[in-house]
Amino acid sequence: MSFYLLDAAAPGLVVGVMIIFMMVTIVLEAVTMLIMKYNKAGKVFLDAFIINLVSMAAGFLLLTGGLGLLNSTDIILNLFIPFLVTVLIEFALLWLLNRRKPVQKTLLVAVVINIVTYLLLLIFRIF
Repeated sequence: MSFYLLDAAAPGLVVGVMIIFMMVTIVLEAVTMLIMKYNKAGKVFLDAFIINLVSMAAGFLLLTGGLGLLNSTDIILNLFIPFLVTVLIEFALLWLLNRRKPVQKTLLVAVVINIVTYLLLLIFRIF
């Protein structure tokens, strides 16, 4: 099984499934940010929407850019590299969107929301 994963897993999923997964991811990440008291409801949903669109675009670029790293049969490699790329992208965007927040809190939020998303994706891929 191929794990083409960047946040929202868009590059490796069928279009209809991709859209549904994107919507679920946005809601899940926004709710996680709310639980972590990162921002107010409207702001976290907007931030989750923006960061997921950008990370999805990065996923397409990585897959179509000929990076052989994401074609490995090693599940850990296929999870770890996209996870790191996603965290870096989403951390940078969250920081740009919320510069008044402490950098450490923004990094923690970026890591936690992606752990939640990747666990969901892993469960989704297994079943």
